[in-house]
Amino acid sequence: MKKPKPIEPGNYNGFIVRPAKVKLQKKLQPLDFFCVRGTGFISWAIRHITKNLSPDRECDYNHAGLLPDGTACTLEALWHIESKNLFEHYEGCKILIGRYIELTPEKYLTAIKSIQRHIDQPYPKRRLLFHLLNLAHYIHWINAVVCSELVAKVLFNAGARNHKYWGVTPDTIADEIEDQLNKSRTGPNYEIVYNDILPWLIYKYCFECKRLYLLPITDKHCYHCKKRLRDEIAIPHRDIRIKVQEYNSLKLKYISELQ
Repeated sequence: MKKPKPIEPGNYNGFIVRPAKVKLQKKLQPLDFFCVRGTGFISWAIRHITKNLSPDRECDYNHAGLLPDGTACTLEALWHIESKNLFEHYEGCKILIGRYIELTPEKYLTAIKSIQRHIDQPYPKRRLLFHLLNLAHYIHWINAVVCSELVAKVLFNAGARNHKYWGVTPDTIADEIEDQLNKSRTGPNYEIVYNDILPWLIYKYCFECKRLYLLPITDKHCYHCKKRLRDEIAIPHRDIRIKVQEYNSLKLKYISELQ
């Protein structure tokens, strides 16, 4: 079965529905970036192909993206260069969030300007063939980037990488983070913000704040008022209550089928 689609955040006749929220969000900073391990067949296929191009013949990640504002809003190459909610889109996935520790406001602006031309570009499917043949380092006349090249281009223009970005894979970025942590003489360029599985989310209601939140299953208290969260039965808005009951039921079923 497909993962259920969340309720669109907004004001429903005075009843507020909030977007996904995870405590990890407080740790994020502008221009953090991530490598993620997807769960579908395409994700598996990308990892299988990429590991044959990797020096260590291992590959844990098949996708990469940016957190340009230091919030849950991503900037990544999917069908287009577009934005998603990190915690909603990648819940249940293994993820590595990294940070370039020598970033300055000037470097940030330079890096962001370097990718503005790619906003809304369609995904360059033809470049996948070049990656498969290990030729993407040399052939880039299409002038559009895949997911990891977008991240590598930002890091290159911010000063974090001393080589070009064409042909870079998600696994390459993840390996560079790990390798840099062991640079005892020169010091690392990166630090790891998070390296684990993102939590699964369901809707919970705060009676005190009168807000509906999409939160990790294990969370029991409101982030704002610290009061204990309620289940969907306590939601006063009938239509929203029905939608939440359906969503939470389908989500728990979806999770159980994956395990």
